[in-house]
Amino acid sequence: MRPVKLTMSAFGPYSGETTVDFEKLGDKGLFLITGDTGAGKTTIFDAICYALYGEPSGDIRTGAMLRSKYAADETPTFVELVFEYRNMEIRVRRNPEYTRAKARGKGVTQEKASAELIVPGREPVTKLKEVTEAVTELLGIDRNQFSQIAMIAQGEFRKVLNASTKDRQEILRKIFKTYDISKFQDRLKVETNALKNELEAYRRDRDKAIASVKSPDGKALAAGSCAEAVTIIGELIESDTKRVNDIENDLEKLDGELQETTASLKKAESQKEILNKKALSLAELEKIKVLAAEKKDALELANTRAPEIDESVEKAHKLKAAEPQYDRMDECSEKIRQAEKNISEDNENITQSTDKEKRLSAEIAALNEERKGLENAGENVARLEAELEALRKKVENIAELKDELNEVEKLKRAAESALELYLETQKSADEARDNSVILRKAYNDNQAGILASQLSEGEPCPVCGSVHHPKKAELKAEAPTLPQVEAAEKKADQAREKYNLASKTSAEARAKLESAETAAAKKQFELIGEKEPDAVLEETEAAIDETCANIGAEEGKRDRKEQLAEAIPKLEAELSGISAELNKRKTDLATHTAELGAAKEQFEALRKELQFGSKAEAGAERERLESFAAKLRSEIELCRDALNEAEKKKASLDGALTSFDEQIKDFEELNSDALEKKKTELNEEKHILDEERVEISNRVAINSGERDKLRALADAIDRGEKKLSWVETLSKTANGDLGGKERITLETYIQRSFFNRIIRRANRQLMKMSGEQYELVRKETSEDGRSMSGLELDVLDHYNGTKRDVKSLSGGESFIASLALALGLSDEIQSSAGGIKLDSMFIDEGFGSLDGNTLELAMRALHELSDGDRLIGIISHVSELRGEIDKQIVVTKNKVGGSEIEIIS
Repeated sequence: MRPVKLTMSAFGPYSGETTVDFEKLGDKGLFLITGDTGAGKTTIFDAICYALYGEPSGDIRTGAMLRSKYAADETPTFVELVFEYRNMEIRVRRNPEYTRAKARGKGVTQEKASAELIVPGREPVTKLKEVTEAVTELLGIDRNQFSQIAMIAQGEFRKVLNASTKDRQEILRKIFKTYDISKFQDRLKVETNALKNELEAYRRDRDKAIASVKSPDGKALAAGSCAEAVTIIGELIESDTKRVNDIENDLEKLDGELQETTASLKKAESQKEILNKKALSLAELEKIKVLAAEKKDALELANTRAPEIDESVEKAHKLKAAEPQYDRMDECSEKIRQAEKNISEDNENITQSTDKEKRLSAEIAALNEERKGLENAGENVARLEAELEALRKKVENIAELKDELNEVEKLKRAAESALELYLETQKSADEARDNSVILRKAYNDNQAGILASQLSEGEPCPVCGSVHHPKKAELKAEAPTLPQVEAAEKKADQAREKYNLASKTSAEARAKLESAETAAAKKQFELIGEKEPDAVLEETEAAIDETCANIGAEEGKRDRKEQLAEAIPKLEAELSGISAELNKRKTDLATHTAELGAAKEQFEALRKELQFGSKAEAGAERERLESFAAKLRSEIELCRDALNEAEKKKASLDGALTSFDEQIKDFEELNSDALEKKKTELNEEKHILDEERVEISNRVAINSGERDKLRALADAIDRGEKKLSWVETLSKTANGDLGGKERITLETYIQRSFFNRIIRRANRQLMKMSGEQYELVRKETSEDGRSMSGLELDVLDHYNGTKRDVKSLSGGESFIASLALALGLSDEIQSSAGGIKLDSMFIDEGFGSLDGNTLELAMRALHELSDGDRLIGIISHVSELRGEIDKQIVVTKNKVGGSEIEIIS
């Protein structure tokens, strides 16, 4: 991965849109990022890491902190990185979540975080998480690996060197793709636990099966193993089977006796049923004889009313023949009703039309008079609207003037605060400078005493060379130490920097205030002269209200004039239509009056000829006569049918009694109660035997099932114990849990091979940077002997032949060791980690902790590395590097806030 172009907008100290063109630095070699403290050097690295992974390079900043405090409200915050990877030019763009001004109206809104990744030949990726995952997949490393291999953040170089076996294992797992080995180790653990659980389940099932065995006495089975239990269960099954056979023989005998008893009982019940039926038939016969006599008398009485039927039928026929005349009378009645209705409607419509004709005539006359008074309406609207627009523009200008005057007040307060801070920092800087000068002088005055305190008799003096020291200089107890002097001087430098910054800030605040005051005063004089803005604003707004009211009144008159011009012709046309309608209604009234007289005359003639007043009354009488005739016929038929039915039942009962007498002649003596008692006793005996047979059969079935289950469990337990033995041993070996052995997992063992190669590559650089003094070696065992080991480091000191923990290295030593390890890891990754290619490396600070000789060796090693195909960027305040490295990115603060970038190539 090699950066091509980086664009930052409102990001960190960069208030506007700032672009870093890395192509000006070439595709290899060293380049330095230098400039003012706090100007934004580290922000360049932050932006690269944020664009790729959504997080800055270090752990002390987050994406939400990256919105520039100097940016204008409308300036968007984003980072866009164009980088080259495997001959592809790839673009990634991100913005954090931040608060911005609304596009319309006043107030602020929340801009949501977003991301976009463009890779040639692929669909764009747009979601935050998906972009990070796609970058990780593309480069082959995640953000944590990137920060330990390609971008070593300020203050975090020790993490690369001092990582534990567990932390380094996570790094190497992703880089060298040892996931499957880790999964294999986990699988062995899971498989071991599963086998243990399975074996325990088999044993629980065995105990459960033994406890489930049923015995005749209900006692638990006394057996400890599957084989012993199987033998005992077989003996129980054999005994129970013999008893079931005996019970079945006894049941067979009982079934024979029960069948004979049941047959006799059935025969006795049949004889009893026949006797009961005969008695019932005799009683029924007596009732039927009485009923037949009654029905005969009723039929004779009904036949005497037959003449009434003929009379009713004849009257009904006459009423049916007169129905057409009733229909004509109903038609006359309907004509009378309709004619009266039409006459009423005609009179009502004539009245309404006459009233409406008068009302419309009066309304048209009034509207014509109103239209004469509105002939000049609407002529002043254009003039009034022009006056209103001018007044509104004046209000806007006064509001802008007030905003500028308020801003002047804010700038005045800011200038006063900056001046106070300037005076305070000036006093602090003078005090710190005076204190450091006093301490330095006291320290220098005491150097002879310090040198004398270190001399021993017989050893040469570093000043005069004498081995005798008869009169040593005295060491003053109150004199300061060198660290105290250096701390005071550092404090003085810091105070001076604060003073310079406060001076610059105060001057800038005063300049802003003067510029704003001049512009505001000029605008106020041009706009309102010597008047107060609020008074002029109040007068103008009152004029606006009055003008708006005048415009509204004038527009209302114009609209009314237009309404009248449209309404009057419509009303005149409506009046003409009403007059024509009135004439038609009067003609209709005369026609309907004549129709009413003719209908009434015809109705009276028909009513004199007919018996009833309406067809409905005549129909009701006809239906009554027909119903009366039908009812008499039905009564005669019912009486005749009832008599026939009674005679049939009497004949049937006579035949049944004859049949019952024939059956009774062959009856034999049977005791139903005795037979019933014997049947009950036999059933009870059978039920007892059935229950015993079911109980024993169930016991045999249960015991047979448990015996089969125990046989299967015996085989499963034997196989499970054998498999657990070798799987558990394999799991402990792969996971580093074997007793008495080094605690190293299979994955770590394989990763250790890669790590050894990384260390060899790192030592090539470390030996150069340390002047052949230091060499990294892998620690063989963990410090406590209990945690996992294999990927931790010691350092071998070739000057004294000692080996010690890397944590004991000084700050400068730790930096060059971390740098060498990162270079070694980067080289090994690119040569063997599945095609990962890193063309760039970024180092933030750390060089300030190196002495001159070590710095020279480290820079020589970095120059050699960058002569290949690698671009290495360094952030540093070390002044020697400015002359050492030609290609530079210079970052400076500007006077109005924010930072600027210049590339020197």
